[in-house]
Formats: sequence, structure tokens, C-alpha cells
Amino acid sequence: MPSAISGVSTAELIAQGASPACDPDSRYEADWELIKRCRAGIDLPLLVALMQSDSSAARSRASFLIEEAATAHEALYEAIVGFADDNLSDCRRAFVKFVTDTHLYDARIADALAKCLHDRDLTVRLCSIRWAIDAPTASFDHFCTLVGTGAGLSLPTSSPSNRRWLDIWRAEALQRSDRALAIARRVRSGESIRDIRTTIAEEDSFVLCGLEHFLHLRQKRQRSPARE
Repeated sequence: MPSAISGVSTAELIAQGASPACDPDSRYEADWELIKRCRAGIDLPLLVALMQSDSSAARSRASFLIEEAATAHEALYEAIVGFADDNLSDCRRAFVKFVTDTHLYDARIADALAKCLHDRDLTVRLCSIRWAIDAPTASFDHFCTLVGTGAGLSLPTSSPSNRRWLDIWRAEALQRSDRALAIARRVRSGESIRDIRTTIAEEDSFVLCGLEHFLHLRQKRQRSPARE
């Protein structure tokens, strides 16, 4: 028997979840109904409008919905790619997780992923390395070549005109991306994060701990069918 919320319009569900008067249980129920509709491709223009809203709260909510829905629809493409340039790290992280789960990859997405690999937010960087670890070989090889050309680099907002400073900044940024891809490449080859830690000390411990946890969960999921 269908639940009462299934009869509520998508526009009403979006408004309900955004209302300060909405209690946490009702907001949770509304969001999961929206996630189900996104997966089914229902009322996607309304979700796109939420993703492209001027309100940071609305976009942050949309990032959660998109991340959980993890279903590729052509109608979402432009808004998804736009998330990679959003000033909210929630949205940039949701972009990476979305393309990881849906296996989307083309030239525009590759450029957007390169930006996320350079991201100074460590959660976005972590997700980008996770994408690189699980990416198909052809996509990974293409991505490594792309990043090696400097794709995804953007100058700091208040960059000085000093050419030498810019050269140093660019070199350090490229070293940081090279390090991320080296970690991904070694994990793909079967090395453990414990071993990688001993030779790539420059990487932030948050990222390495996150990768270790991610790989542990992946191994646990891979073993679970054998126990059933």
C-alpha cells in the first residue's frame, strides 16, 4: 500500500524540507521520497532548479539528494558538472561521488575531476583519489595524462603578478596532483596504505586514513557474499 507522502507533489516536498517549521523526521521522509523520484527520473527539472539555486542551503540539500540517488539522467548533466565549480565543498564532493557511482566519464567530466583533485578541501581530494582508485583502466590512464598537462589548475584568487611566485605555486600544485595519482596507482597495484605511508609522508593523514577506511570497507563488502 503506497504511503501518504507518495501523493505529495515534488514541489511541495522540496518546500516542506526547506521550511524551518519542518521537523527532522518529516524532512527525512520528504528527502527520501525525492531521492526515489530522482532515481526514477520523475520531476527532474525541479531537482535541477534546486541544484542551481542561489541559496547555498538549497544547493547543499540538493548535493545530499544527488549523492544518494546516484542515478545518471541526461537532464541532470549540466547541473552535475556545475557542482564541480560550486563554492560549497558539499557540492564539489557530491559531484565526485556521483560520477564515481554512475561511472560517467567524458572530456568535461575529466576536466571537472581534475579541478577536484587539486581541491584544497581534503574531503573533496579524498573522494577524487577514491575515484581514481576505482576508475576503469582506460579512464584512469586518460585522466593521468590530462592532469599531467596541468588541467584543473586555477590560480589563487589573490594571485600576485610575480612570475617566479606563480611558477613555484604551479610546481607545488602539480607535485600535489602527482602525489595523489601516485597513491591511486599504487593502491590499484595492490599496495596497502600502511606501506604507502612510509614513502609518501607529505600527504595529509586525513586523506590517508580516509583511504584506509574506504579500502577496508570495500574489502569487507567483497568478502560478504562469500559468507552468505
